[in-house]
Amino acid sequence: MKVETVGKLLIAAGALVFVYAQTMSVSIDDSGIANIHLMAERQNAVIFGGFLFLAGVILYAVFKLKQTKCGGLI
Repeated sequence: MKVETVGKLLIAAGALVFVYAQTMSVSIDDSGIANIHLMAERQNAVIFGGFLFLAGVILYAVFKLKQTKCGGLI
């Protein structure tokens, strides 16, 4: 599998995890009372999704820089 494909997959997975985390309910039975454990799970999912997204962006950018003729950083 190409590095570019892996980068795109990580970007998509990170975005999906982030969207999932933002739509998670943090209250019990929609009572309006926030549950600290559920809030911590949401925070962990947001952080994990962010790391996946950033890893995908870095892999994709490195792949594109290596394709240029001059190496990209001149």
